[in-house]
Amino acid sequence: MEKYDSYTRNELIARIECLEVDLEKAGRVQDQRKINFLNILMETILSNIDVAICVKDVFNGFKCIYYNQAAERFLGVKISDAIGKTDFEIFSNSRRAHEIRTEDYYTIKNERSVKYGVEYEKPNGEIRVVNIVRLLITNPDPGASPLLLAMITDVTEQRQNEIDLLKAQESDKLMNAFIANMSHEIRTPLNAIVGFSRLLTEADNLEERKEFMSIINNNCDLLLQLIDDILVFSKLESGTFHYNQKEVELRDICQEVCSSQSLKITSSVKLLYDKENLPSILLYTDAKRVEQVLLNLLSNAIKCTSEGQISLTYKIEKDFVRILVTDTGIGIPEEKQKCVFERFIKLDSFKQGTGLGLSICKTIVEKLGGEIGVISKYGEGSTFWFTLPLRKYEEIEENIDLK
Repeated sequence: MEKYDSYTRNELIARIECLEVDLEKAGRVQDQRKINFLNILMETILSNIDVAICVKDVFNGFKCIYYNQAAERFLGVKISDAIGKTDFEIFSNSRRAHEIRTEDYYTIKNERSVKYGVEYEKPNGEIRVVNIVRLLITNPDPGASPLLLAMITDVTEQRQNEIDLLKAQESDKLMNAFIANMSHEIRTPLNAIVGFSRLLTEADNLEERKEFMSIINNNCDLLLQLIDDILVFSKLESGTFHYNQKEVELRDICQEVCSSQSLKITSSVKLLYDKENLPSILLYTDAKRVEQVLLNLLSNAIKCTSEGQISLTYKIEKDFVRILVTDTGIGIPEEKQKCVFERFIKLDSFKQGTGLGLSICKTIVEKLGGEIGVISKYGEGSTFWFTLPLRKYEEIEENIDLK
């Protein structure tokens, strides 16, 4: 303190004022350095996060004043081409620009707009699933323009992963249901075959032996059908189901199927197929798979029809042929008609079967380029129909996954 003893009062006051100014300048420099560092830090963060960010000046025609690198990557518009531009200048598609402006007005009115998992069309036409958040930022300076902040997060891959996970979980449930269902269904005919085979060896009466043989044969047929459904289902699931396309005569396929199924029909049911009055139709399709669908539909009709008739017919409609299997059986309740083609669906839980037949038919028909459906009235009967294209094989092969 001795060095200040020679200072007068005024000189000392002046010295203190000078020191205060120096300290104030040093503080401002330090504060500016902090501000500069924070700006650099914020710019680094905003430039490297995987969220597209755009800030618009509301009072200045919604012109973009900030646009980060994620927005540049997502929208395919360079930062230099976006800054100072409106959406009508950034996007060549005026419809998209109008949609964005409408969203901006909505955000101004409500101060916030949030959308999750919406489909967003990028300027290049690519569709992505995104989460969009818009915020209105009010400037504290009187009369200053508020800012509109828009943030877009691309969640396409995340959403697909969630869908894949749900599919995997659903597949596990289906597999567990499949195993449980098959274990029960296979055990039933096996028990009958084993049980009546033993009784057959002990039976002396000829009528009893014939009855036991009939039961064994019927259950053998059922067991073979169950195994066939399981094999077909497994091939469909693994993508190894083969399709052999060639020119075939539809009338001959129908005749062959009717001949094989007529042996299973009781005397109280008639199977109608008017081959002579049906047109000859050549199709480029897989005869074996068409036959498989027809066998399944006719087999179901036979199971559900105790009296009356079952008919098989077809007709040409524009560029496809519609094949119909109609019965006078028990019919299907309206509320169950939408789910008859789903896996493991059995309209009558007391009847034997895998619940896969109609699901397999649907897959086959769709692979062959057609559609399948049902028209039914409960208590009066049903008509199952499916279509096949009349186009040449070369025209439909792109729709068929040949293995």
